Amino acid sequence: MKGVIDEMENINDIIKEMEKLNDNYITSHGAVYITHENMKSLINFPAICCREGGTLITPYLINIGENGGTCEVYEYELSLTMEDVSESRFMGYVDGKYVSVETVDCFTPKAVIAKGDNEFFVHAIESYLNIMSKRKFENFRNAYESMKTAELYYQIF
Repeated sequence: MKGVIDEMENINDIIKEMEKLNDNYITSHGAVYITHENMKSLINFPAICCREGGTLITPYLINIGENGGTCEVYEYELSLTMEDVSESRFMGYVDGKYVSVETVDCFTPKAVIAKGDNEFFVHAIESYLNIMSKRKFENFRNAYESMKTAELYYQIF
């Protein structure tokens, strides 16, 4: 990917390149889900991701096997937005959103990034991926037989 970095102009270019990486899951309908390991390359593009005004990362549990299935883990979506603020920060869930205490205690769903604060962007992505790598998603795995052996993938919007 390093050879094409200079040619990338927007978040869609980054997504297309990330979708080409090895081990991603591509459905029969052409939807591409990015592996956890491949998501780490997103930290190489803070200026592009942030100048767009917003990026949404959505995680999925996917069982590729015979009894496969896909489960969007929406309460672990991460919104990254660039704003004209003096200081970057994480923001928690809005009041009235029903999310488990376990989720609220370990995860913040939004990172507001001050213009030019590439360091915070990298920190936000690395923190997010670290948290996600530790999640077991037992509520989904126990509720659905097909999710017991599912793996974690992502889409970027």
